[in-house]
Amino acid sequence: KQGSTVVPYLARVGGEEGKDYSVFVGTDFKSDGLAWGQWMAKTLGGKGNIAYLGGPPGTSESTEKAEGLKEAFKGTDIKWIGQDPFETTGWDPSKMAASLSALIAKYPQIDGVVADLSGPLLTSGAFQRANRPLPLMAGEDANVFGCTWQKLHKDDPSSKFQFVASSAEQWNIRLAIQWAISLAAGGKIE
Repeated sequence: KQGSTVVPYLARVGGEEGKDYSVFVGTDFKSDGLAWGQWMAKTLGGKGNIAYLGGPPGTSESTEKAEGLKEAFKGTDIKWIGQDPFETTGWDPSKMAASLSALIAKYPQIDGVVADLSGPLLTSGAFQRANRPLPLMAGEDANVFGCTWQKLHKDDPSSKFQFVASSAEQWNIRLAIQWAISLAAGGKIE
């Protein structure tokens, strides 16, 4: 209302583009959830227990990814465990560790875990402390996945740990900044 350029990115903020904010820079999070879910369903042979650790309550990113996961699990014997539509962690690694520990304590079998912020799935050490094998994991790209996979398979070639990752799309931040600067300066991005 005061003429400031406002460019929200990734998480939907509500309101109307051009009225409540200048422009929105986003992505199709549902497609990430769908791809992760299809991989998990195929890899698990259509059955198993899956948990999803998302962000703060109501965030559009985690909500849309949960929709994609659920679509991928339709017609399978995959069971959603934990909170629905996702374990709320605020993308805080300590809250993610607490959620994982609670899930491990409650469910004797966890076949897959999905998280937007995926690195803490491994760095929390929750499965290792519980003497449980690492389940299938899916989330946004994090170097810790590849490094852990290499180490586990080097130490134990029979290791079953597998993961799938999609881009964390950090480029959205750059695009939002480009839009903000251009609009504030009276320019236009093609």
